[in-house]
Amino acid sequence: MAKKNKLEFEDALVELEDIVKSLENRDLHLKDALIAFERGMELSEVCSSKLQEAETKLKVYKDSHFEEIDTIV
Repeated sequence: MAKKNKLEFEDALVELEDIVKSLENRDLHLKDALIAFERGMELSEVCSSKLQEAETKLKVYKDSHFEEIDTIV
């Protein structure tokens, strides 16, 4: 699990896109496709988690700056 969290969003997304292309092209044997699918699900979780973290940070930033504006006005 720790290894997954060390991935940057962009790196996880690129790897996930590559997996999706391989699965769509049916380039893989069944066993390899299952392994790729599992990895894709892990990467999807990483991307989702990173996006949620970013959304939370943006909300905190936005809320704190709107409070500053309200106190100035």
